[in-house]
Amino acid sequence: DDGNGNTLVDSYTTVDLQYRLETPLGLKNIDIALGLLNAFDEPPPIVDTFLGYDAKTHDPRGQLWYLQLSYAI
Repeated sequence: DDGNGNTLVDSYTTVDLQYRLETPLGLKNIDIALGLLNAFDEPPPIVDTFLGYDAKTHDPRGQLWYLQLSYAI
C-alpha cells in the first residue's frame, strides 16, 4: 500500500464459476449461463483508507450469483 508507508496488503484470490448451456429446444442461438462470482465469499483485504479496502482493485460485495440469457438472430 504505497499510500500508507508501503505497508503490505494481504493477498486476495477469488474463485469464479460459470455453467453455460446452449439449448437445442427448437429455438436457435439461445444460450443460458448460471454463474457465481467469489464462490467462497472472500472478503477484500483491509487497507487503511476511508472505505477500508482498495476500491480500485478489490470488490467488497462478496458472493454474487447471476443468470444470463442471450439470443442471437
